[in-house]
Parts: sequence; C-alpha cells; structure tokens
Amino acid sequence: MSAVTPSGLGDASRFCLSCRYCLNGVEEACPECGRAFCSADPSTWSAQPSPSITSRALEAWPILGFSAVWGSLVVVPFAWPWLFLGVLAACLCHRRWVWAGIVFFISPFMITVVMAMSDYHRGELRGMRSGPLPADMHYKSMDPVTRSPAPYSGCLIYGGEWAFDLTRQGVGVSMHTMFGPSSNAYHGPYPDRAAAEQALQQPVPVDWEDLDNDTVPLSTGVVTLDQGQGHALLRGTLNYRLGIWPNPNPSPRAAMIGTDCLVLAVPGFEIQYAGQPRQIHEAIFLIDTQRGQAFAAYCDDPNALDRMTIRWGF
Repeated sequence: MSAVTPSGLGDASRFCLSCRYCLNGVEEACPECGRAFCSADPSTWSAQPSPSITSRALEAWPILGFSAVWGSLVVVPFAWPWLFLGVLAACLCHRRWVWAGIVFFISPFMITVVMAMSDYHRGELRGMRSGPLPADMHYKSMDPVTRSPAPYSGCLIYGGEWAFDLTRQGVGVSMHTMFGPSSNAYHGPYPDRAAAEQALQQPVPVDWEDLDNDTVPLSTGVVTLDQGQGHALLRGTLNYRLGIWPNPNPSPRAAMIGTDCLVLAVPGFEIQYAGQPRQIHEAIFLIDTQRGQAFAAYCDDPNALDRMTIRWGF
C-alpha cells in the first residue's frame, strides 16, 4: 500500500535522496542504502530520479567538510580536530558510509597513526613514559623501560598539538603493550647513576679536542660519535656556550658498559662569569655506541644542560 502525500501526489514516484532508489510502495527506510524517510514529508525524499543542481550542492556537504578539515590544518590549525570529529559524526548519522571511511582514513588523524607506527618501527616513537625520571636525570633522557626517546616539548603553539600527541601516545602504548620495545630501539645496558659512576672508577681520560671532534679513544678502540654530538656535549655543559675552555686537567673520562653503552663524564668546575662565581656541575652521559648518540644524562643540576645534548632519535 502506498502512502498519500499531503500534496495529493498519491502514488507519484518518490526517490531516495542518497541513492535515488525508487521508494514507491516502501515505508520508513530505503531498502538500498538504509536512509530513513517519511512518505508524508516531501523534504525526506525526491520526486526526481536525478538530483537537481540545488540538491547536488546540498549533497556535496561531505566533500566540503572533508576539505574544511584539511584546510583548517593550514588556516586555523587549532580547529581541525573538532572539524574532523564533527564531519565524521555527521557522515555516520546520515549513513554516508563511504564518506565516513574517506574522512576517517584520509585525515590528519590517520596519517598521524601511520607516522607513529613508522616511528615505532624505527625505534624513534617519542614520549612513552613508564613513570617519572629521577630528579638528577635530564628531562630528554630515554625512558629506561619503554626505551622510548624523549617526548617533544609539549608546548602549544597553534592549539592542535594535543590531537597529534594523544594519537602518537595511543599508538605507542598499544604497540609497546603488544610487542614491547621496537626491535630498532636501543637494547643495550641502561645503568643508573650509581652504576655509571661505578664504571667510571677505572676510566680512560679523553682529550677535549678529541671529544670536540666526535671521537672517544679507548683502550679497546675508538668510539665515533654522531656528527656534532661531541660538540653538543661540551656545549651542553655550558663550557662552550660561555666560550670557556677549561684547564686540560681534569679531562673528560670515559668507560664502557658492555659493548653498546659508553659512559662519558664531562667534569665540572667553578668559573667566574660576569664577575660572579658560577659552578658548572659534572655531567655523566650515556651514549649508544651503535648510533653514536647520547640517550641519557645525569647531573646535579640537569636543567642546566642544553636540551640538544640528548640527540638519540633526532
């Protein structure tokens, strides 16, 4: 039995607004796409088998919404997460399943997921903290449990960083829960400060010039650091930042723990800066010998260390 419309159309043809399926003899929902309609409400169906120009424009809102998500990432970056969620919810509510899939899978969110998985595979996914670091450890040190490099700054610059950060965190926690640390992460010894100081009881002196040139000569061979890492360690302890070359004695000290972890101590001393005495504390760096990059640092005043002393994964 077909419904009679208020306009007196009787059995006049009705078509679904979404798929243009003929709705004659159908009640409540389109059997083709499932879109709901009311026979008594002409605004919920079309009398034309093909949409008008106005209808086509109105039906194009998923395209506009999808474009708005990506456009906001450039123009108003703080708004893209909310636009993304709004457009996705609208597509789902209107049963626009194809567009819902497009909005979801071709979005900044999903691209962030893919990039986070790639970073995990390389062992460079940041910010997975198993707990607070010791007070004498630099904040950019690698996490001892997850072997995750230091997180990004966490600063809000354009307002949308939280969406990227939460996505990376979710991917990282999920991957670490299922597979543990990445196979490409650092898997060598990770001594605490006491163990590092114990290893330095029988150190090898390191010349300042050698360290500045990214080499650490040891009795077992020469450890080559990543380009610029040695200079970053010296600069990070304020020696080079203040333009001060310390007395050659005491010199930096180095020792190996296993074959993968180089323990390097850059000595501290007191200086006169701007007419005032200033204490530069000794810093102990843990260095991955495979990458030649520092992944952790201990210091009595870790906040005094430059942030670029820890370069693992950068």
